[in-house]
Amino acid sequence: APFVELLGVMMDETLPHTVGEYGEWGNPHVESEVKCMAAYCPTYNVRASTEEYPAVLATSSLSDTRVPYWSVAKWVGKIRSGRGAEEGKSGNLSAGLRSQQRPTVLLGDREANHFGRGGTLGPLVEASIENAFLIKTTVS
Repeated sequence: APFVELLGVMMDETLPHTVGEYGEWGNPHVESEVKCMAAYCPTYNVRASTEEYPAVLATSSLSDTRVPYWSVAKWVGKIRSGRGAEEGKSGNLSAGLRSQQRPTVLLGDREANHFGRGGTLGPLVEASIENAFLIKTTVS
C-alpha cells in the first residue's frame, strides 16, 4: 500500500513503527516539521478539480499495520471528489466532482498484509490484477 496519508498516520501513536519513524518522516507534534510533512504528503497535495489524474489502482490491505487501509481510502476519495489542496484549506466543498475520464480504483485485499499476499499463488494473483488494470486502462 502506498504511504499517502502521512500526517494522519504519523499522528496516531498507537500504530506500530509510528514514533520510531519520526526521524525519517518528521514529528507531527513539532510545528516546523508539520509544514514540511504537509509539503510532501500525497493526500495534502491532490491537484485541483480542473486537472485530470492518470488511471490509478490503489491497493491496500485490511491487515496492514504499517499503512492503514483508511489512509489509502482517504487519498482515493480526495482524488475522486475533485477537491485540490487549496480548496480543502479554504473549506470550499462546492467544487463538484472532477470530470475524470480515467478510473481511480481502490482495491482492499483481505488476504494480504503490508508485503502483499502470501503463499505460492499470492504474487501471481496480485500481478494478474495489476496487469488486467494496465491493459484495460491503456489499450483502447
